[in-house]
Amino acid sequence: MRATEIVLSFDKREIEALQNALDCFSDESCTVEQKLREAFDALYTELVPPEMQSAIEMEILKETIARQEQIEADKRFGLFHIRENHEDRYYLNEFIQQPLAGAYRYRLYSQNELSSEPKRFADALLGSVPITVIDYENLAERFEDEPKILSVMDFDLDDGTVSVTDADGSRAYSLQNVSAAAYQAHRSRQLTAEKKAEVFADYLDGKEIEQTSLVPEM
Repeated sequence: MRATEIVLSFDKREIEALQNALDCFSDESCTVEQKLREAFDALYTELVPPEMQSAIEMEILKETIARQEQIEADKRFGLFHIRENHEDRYYLNEFIQQPLAGAYRYRLYSQNELSSEPKRFADALLGSVPITVIDYENLAERFEDEPKILSVMDFDLDDGTVSVTDADGSRAYSLQNVSAAAYQAHRSRQLTAEKKAEVFADYLDGKEIEQTSLVPEM
């Protein structure tokens, strides 16, 4: 959208007088700015030829669609499989994309530190979009060829383990160690995101356990 800002200067007393004259009572949308916008729209409709108005509207529509398509193309996700109380759930999450973020949400959940008091870990992953096990399998299997998926996280709360796959490869840890690593990474609010990730990785270094399959058995 090609926005152009137009600055108009008026005496403050004139603006206040006009606002009072509008007599809009409790209508918050009834402002001098809104009335000026309506005046512009009226002039635009009256003076700009209809064919030009249509052409401009089409250009704006195309730009809006292209912008929305780019926003969708730029989205990245974390892929989750969560087993808790013998139930399996599968999600995409746009806001929790990396193991540290997932681990920190788990720690807050396990320590009952979330104000929403979720009853399941899956509910603690705000912004998650449920997917089917088939979708999960397909995305997990082609992780290396799917740029929109930044990590695959398999939280097994029944076994007390988590398996992760990201740009650094695949590995598995105990949930206890992952929770402790997340705590260490978030102890100081002064750390940058990069430093937190470094602390998280350093704490888990050497604590890997036997890798379990990221793709659940049917």
